[in-house]
Amino acid sequence: MDPALIRTENHGDIKFDFTMQMDHSVNIVTTSHPVQVGAEVSDHAYREPDEVTLQVAYSDTVLGSVDGHSMQAFATLETIANERQLVTLITRLKSYPDMLITSISVPDNFQTMYSLRATIIFKKIDIVDVETVQVQATVSSSKSPVVETEPAAPAGPTTDSSSANSNNSSSGNKNTFKPTATVVSVSTREPPENMIKQSLDDAKNKSIASALKTSTVSVPTPTKAADVQTPSKATVKPSPSVGSKAVSVIDKFTT
Repeated sequence: MDPALIRTENHGDIKFDFTMQMDHSVNIVTTSHPVQVGAEVSDHAYREPDEVTLQVAYSDTVLGSVDGHSMQAFATLETIANERQLVTLITRLKSYPDMLITSISVPDNFQTMYSLRATIIFKKIDIVDVETVQVQATVSSSKSPVVETEPAAPAGPTTDSSSANSNNSSSGNKNTFKPTATVVSVSTREPPENMIKQSLDDAKNKSIASALKTSTVSVPTPTKAADVQTPSKATVKPSPSVGSKAVSVIDKFTT
């Protein structure tokens, strides 16, 4: 087998006396998730850095070798690994630039007293060039969207349109109505009896108060003390706005 060669910057070319085996590893890692039909499969898989494993040997009995040749070779390999130097590995099949020694395994026994057997693992370091581009961000001011809402129906009794128009024309004031969003919470529970009674009492009291406010009582002004007569009863007619329920109020006047 053709021997492999390690090309370095600080230690020159390093040759092995014997190259017994070379293992070239090419590994592709794929996703474990399903891939949609028609999608780019290359987006769901990537290639791991190349890895090469060498089994090499040095001998002190080789012609032309000096004493401690195997020990010198081991010291050189250890120095390259400790310095994390990138090397170029040249093999019969392929040349690998930017390789890093990640492991050196050396057994030492009676059979290797005058030699060296080593298993060296090389792994490729992917070096890329990153370009930095300055981007100027522009912020555009935008107004919030205007939400138009229809005016909610006014709560309470409605007035006649003709009377409303006459009031507006007589007053001569122009009022601008601004619609507001009203949130009404509706309860599905039936109110208790005391709440119903309280509501009816409040409505009755408001009707009586409105009748007293809008009704007038005419009492003749006496000119003499003898002409003063005590009216027996005075009937108050409620305002038409009270509704179908008429409220009669009787007041007694005494002198």
